[in-house]
Amino acid sequence: MARRCFLSGKKAVTLKRVSHSHIRTNHKFKPNLQTVTILVGNNKKKVKVCTKMIKAGKTIGLKITSKEYKRAKRSESGLIG
Repeated sequence: MARRCFLSGKKAVTLKRVSHSHIRTNHKFKPNLQTVTILVGNNKKKVKVCTKMIKAGKTIGLKITSKEYKRAKRSESGLIG
C-alpha cells in the first residue's frame, strides 16, 4: 500500500535542504500516517490515515460503501480531498 493518506490524499513531498554553504541535498518529507480501522459495508478494513484527520475526528464512526472505498483507493485526492 502506498504511503498516502486514505482520507486526504496527503503524500510524501521531495524538497531540497540548503546548508549554510548552500550545498543542496534531497530530502523527503513524509506524512505522519497511522493505521486505523474503518467500516466498509459490514466488513472492517485497515487503512492508513494522517494524524491531522485523526485529530479532526474524521475517522470516528466512519462508515463507507464498498464503491466509495474502491474509488478512494484509486484516486490521488483521497476520500475527502
